[in-house]
Amino acid sequence: MNSLNAEVDCLLREGQFAAVVERWFELGLGMAPDLVLAPGVESELVDQAPGGGGFSTQAYSAAAWEDRIRGLEKRPMGLSLSLKVPQGVEGAGRRFGVSMNDEFNATPGWVSLTVDETVADVGEFVPGTGARWREFLVAALDSVPVAFGRVATDGNVGLQTSLDAALNRNVIVSMLQSSQYLRGYSWITVCPAALAERLGGAVALVASGAWARVVELSSGDMVLQATEEPAEFDDAALRRVWAALASVLPPGTPEKVLGSEYYQVILEDAATVE
Repeated sequence: MNSLNAEVDCLLREGQFAAVVERWFELGLGMAPDLVLAPGVESELVDQAPGGGGFSTQAYSAAAWEDRIRGLEKRPMGLSLSLKVPQGVEGAGRRFGVSMNDEFNATPGWVSLTVDETVADVGEFVPGTGARWREFLVAALDSVPVAFGRVATDGNVGLQTSLDAALNRNVIVSMLQSSQYLRGYSWITVCPAALAERLGGAVALVASGAWARVVELSSGDMVLQATEEPAEFDDAALRRVWAALASVLPPGTPEKVLGSEYYQVILEDAATVE
């Protein structure tokens, strides 16, 4: 495990969009302050015009970034910033990215927000990584009703959650049913308020013993962190999380799928958990 991938899905009205996305990017970039404008670091800033228009690509600069942030009022289809430390530069192999995709999977109003971090060796995820990611999510999402969120350690950066892939579940169906079923589970899982209530709320979630940290947001959504550090998220921790969330997971028996066979999923029907 040498990568972490956060994805958050939410339905944003026009009056919410610019402020939520700007905060996501501001706090996301704050996760890697040493890479922004650092000597030798390669950068790519990409945005897509509203309504699915053309793409614009350039290197990161403070001026270009400010221009993109001002442009959020026009609700662009996409915006991403990727940073890469190339070979021959100290820290080679490290990558960091933050992005927004509006009309997620061609569904108007739905927005997918992501942050990705890859290091050359797992040992580079120093103690405190767990607190850094948890605090980022809490700060970025505290007043934003979330349909689903997670920080995955299994390398999945696709549109499907790892559970969706194992269930062969359609992404749009999964997203539109997010108030009925939790889309998946990972090292850190963001559970929407409606499902958290069905699970018994913060008191019951803490009592389950599945989490190192349970944080209730002002929206009622829950940030559930399975272990203090990502390297500690082993098979036993994964099973504890699965069992604690079983009653709100979609039915069906997950299966290993070519190309995603290493995703962290319990290959049992959650409906069988008593």
